[in-house]
Amino acid sequence: MIAALGEAAPPPRPFSAGPLFDGGEDAAPTPGLPKKIAALLSPTPIHVNDLARLTEAPMGDVAAALTELEIEGHAASLPGGYAARAHHAFSED
Repeated sequence: MIAALGEAAPPPRPFSAGPLFDGGEDAAPTPGLPKKIAALLSPTPIHVNDLARLTEAPMGDVAAALTELEIEGHAASLPGGYAARAHHAFSED
């Protein structure tokens, strides 16, 4: 009965869209990125997507640089994916 079906076709190859992330673990971070981001921060909140676009840096590098700036007290993360200069983000009344 199986012979009636003819020769079996090879199984389909799995679809691969390429790597999930660009670069990989050995990709070097964007040089001077924290300084560039610090220069873009102001009292007016800016979205992290805009920071990535303006600095032409990957989002992961932008997030890492913002975290570094936050630890140093130069930046503040705000709800909704926004960031601002730290001493302007929260008022001390």
